[in-house]
Amino acid sequence: MSDSECPSNIRSELIANCRRSKCRTSAFTPESPTKWRPTTVIDPTDAEGRAFTDSTAWEYVATLLEQNVDVEVIILTKPRGKKAFVMKVQAPQGEIYIKLQLGPPGVKGRSFHYSEYSGR
Repeated sequence: MSDSECPSNIRSELIANCRRSKCRTSAFTPESPTKWRPTTVIDPTDAEGRAFTDSTAWEYVATLLEQNVDVEVIILTKPRGKKAFVMKVQAPQGEIYIKLQLGPPGVKGRSFHYSEYSGR
């Protein structure tokens, strides 16, 4: 199940939380698993072709949201019924898959890696 658009108030909340280190996490739990691996992804904005750091990944996500990159709203299976926000960004090395979830204390980075499935 998915909606085609991310509401502007949610987009604003995601941007703000991505930029506040105390309001973001990517911690793995069995109830809310993550695949947050920015250090395995080449930053397409870096002139020297370096990989993202955790901090630069969060800033990149905030910038994408500010640029109104398409965000798909999906319903998660873990935790069941919760919403997540997905961006698929084309980069020279491949598509970057980013998934975020809102909730206390702010935003949770669920995914940040190259897409593993063609056509998704």
